[in-house]
Amino acid sequence: MFRRTAWIIGVIAGLFLIVSLHSAAEGRRGHKHIKFTFGGTYLVFPILNPDGVATSWFTSETSGTLGTYRAQGVNKPASLGPSTECPGGVLVIDAQNGGFAINIDTFPNGDQIYRKVSTRTECVDGQGGFTGSDTGVFIGWTGKFEGVSGTYELTFAGFTQFFDPSANPPQEFGSFTGSGTGILLLMHDDD
Repeated sequence: MFRRTAWIIGVIAGLFLIVSLHSAAEGRRGHKHIKFTFGGTYLVFPILNPDGVATSWFTSETSGTLGTYRAQGVNKPASLGPSTECPGGVLVIDAQNGGFAINIDTFPNGDQIYRKVSTRTECVDGQGGFTGSDTGVFIGWTGKFEGVSGTYELTFAGFTQFFDPSANPPQEFGSFTGSGTGILLLMHDDD
């Protein structure tokens, strides 16, 4: 009787250990917390602007948990106009006001991750500076990032080096820096 009980307890303990190890491995494989910093330039130009708000294109160098890579994207926020805190205007991307931003992260070997901004709030100070924050989702991939999904958030600050208010819409060129965090949900161990 004692042997049978010990054998059953041993089997149960073994199954529990296997399940625990599998769950731990899945946790490491399934989620990757990321941190990153970035810096780059942007150009506002008259494309996709039937509402008078211009589109901006940006490029940046990014480094962090995933290594070093280049980010590029197109942003078209909605303008809420000036406020007391933001005399140069408040720019947003959200479900209520519209706007969009699509970004592509390209790694040295050519693998890519595609991101979409879900929300943005940007404050323009009216003297060339701006600050803001984004939340977003990972929406696509190539190469080793196949099947990736997840979310991220970031903050940024920048300055406009050139501004042409006589253009319709006004055009500008500037730089920015920032940092962020996120969670990648991975489909395989090759992260």
